[in-house]
Amino acid sequence: MTDAFMSSESNIDAWETAIQQAKSAYNVFVNTINSGNWTNFFTNLKNAAINAVEYGAKGMLVTNWGDHGHWQPLSVCEPAMMLGCGYAWNCDTTLVSRLELLLSVYVFKDPTRNTARGILKLGDAYEVAKMPEGVANVFHLILNRHAWKWNTNYQTKTLTIENLQKTEAAIDEAMAIFLKGKPQCEDAEIVIEEMIQASNLAKHSVHFGIERLKVADRQTKSIPLEKRKALAAELKPLIENHKKIWVKRNRPGGLDDSAGRMQKIYDYYLN
Repeated sequence: MTDAFMSSESNIDAWETAIQQAKSAYNVFVNTINSGNWTNFFTNLKNAAINAVEYGAKGMLVTNWGDHGHWQPLSVCEPAMMLGCGYAWNCDTTLVSRLELLLSVYVFKDPTRNTARGILKLGDAYEVAKMPEGVANVFHLILNRHAWKWNTNYQTKTLTIENLQKTEAAIDEAMAIFLKGKPQCEDAEIVIEEMIQASNLAKHSVHFGIERLKVADRQTKSIPLEKRKALAAELKPLIENHKKIWVKRNRPGGLDDSAGRMQKIYDYYLN
């Protein structure tokens, strides 16, 4: 029998079918889980673990990867990684309720728990925008669709200025909690840098989204040039900071593509 199997993302909501197909021909298999928000991702991890136990899987492979430049730093992904590892070790469906404690003790080593509490709260900020669920969350979607039409897309056409303003307030509230933390982990300094960068990039997407919603056709090019120049000025240091933070954990491979995707947005603002 073949030793490995990877199913497509289309199977994330059909675990039983995927597993039955895999068991007939493979010794070990991995089913990919892809989701643009934590709510779905946490649920998918739980469902994967439940089905893995039921069908006698040999284990779970928990990985961290991302499309379109992989802008999310490691610190943002720690809750999902911790949850995935927890489910792989012991399929306890109440694990989410202890996630803040587990992160505080084993990852961030923060007696105040504010580091984990702030990150988890920041991870929920997308919900405030009240955008229909999809593969991408609101922050990435706004930036990634900088040249696309919004009025015809089922997600972006629902955005409102009021909800984006509330989303920015939620980001600020989460970061206020996070910055009260006292992480003692070896990479504490990098964790703080990464979270400030992630929150600022999310807030930039909100600012961009609000400016698009102010114009009748919601097109980036219809935003007054002075406003686009201001957006470019806000994005430029985020691009440079992204480059600096990337190499603190990662090899240079992929950085040009990642930062280049941000640069394309910057150029689009000005041209």
